[in-house]
Parts: sequence; C-alpha cells; structure tokens
Amino acid sequence: VRKALGARRREILNQFLETAATYIGIPYVWAGDRPSTGMDCSGYTRFVYLQHGVDLPQSMDVHRERMVLFVGAIQKRKNIAGLVKAFEAMPAGWRLVLAGAAAGYEAAAELAALEASPRRQDIRVPGYVSHSELERLYASASIFAFPSLDEGFGMPVLDAMAHGVPVVT
Repeated sequence: VRKALGARRREILNQFLETAATYIGIPYVWAGDRPSTGMDCSGYTRFVYLQHGVDLPQSMDVHRERMVLFVGAIQKRKNIAGLVKAFEAMPAGWRLVLAGAAAGYEAAAELAALEASPRRQDIRVPGYVSHSELERLYASASIFAFPSLDEGFGMPVLDAMAHGVPVVT
C-alpha cells in the first residue's frame, strides 16, 4: 500500500511539474542587452519575465537626518496608527515621513489617527513620491519603519537595507 501511494504521489507531482513548466518563468540574468536564462524557453506557452532586486544607491556617503521613514500605501493593514503612536514616544527633534498613496483601504481611519496626534507638526505625508525623491528619503532616513500587521516582508524593506538604513518591523 505504501509503495502504491508513493508511486501515485510521484505520478501526480510529475504531472503537476509538466503542466507548471509551461507557465513558470525563470528570472533573467542580464548579459548586455539580451537576457540569458541558460535554458531553452521556446516551449513555454506563457513566459513571464521577473526582474527582482533593488536599485543600489550611487553613494552611501550621506548625512542621516533624525527621520523615521515609512514607504507604502496608507492602509489599515499597514498599521499607520500604531506607527504614529510609537512615533509619539520618540524624543523631540525627530520627524516621521509617510511616503505613499494616501487613498488605500480604510486610509481615512489611519489619517484621522495621524491628524489627532500631538506630534502632527512633526509628521509629513507627501503622498506618492518620484523615484528621485524616494532615493533622497532613503538616503536621509535614520530609521525605516515597516509595522505592517499582515505582511512579513516587502520590497521597501529591501530598498531600505540596500541604502544602509536600519529597519524596524
């Protein structure tokens, strides 16, 4: 019975892999202008190019400001109200910058907590920022905060790490 179950599992797994092989993309490793995967992808019925990674800063020689940075949409699940409450306990002279679209899921409640903060004058919400402005923010921040309630990790965390900014999650 065990042998039969093992054989059936292998058969199901092989069928799955054969089917998945026509849909799964392999991240390219760029060589000049042409991608090279090291394998023949002509048999794929749907091939998706996945480019992973972060843009490394031109220079790490920057002046860090007393700034806590958050990058992402203002949403309830991002725990912006919790971040604002934690920021309120920080010493005077620190700023909190929330860079990202301010129209996310249940953003109004998060923004209301921000507006009610006794440290409101130290909190900046620039909304969506350009790539160059985002680079400047990462380069200037002393702390990157990512207090999301249901995300364990995200590209902004990698970006902050690539810029040498300590990350608090």
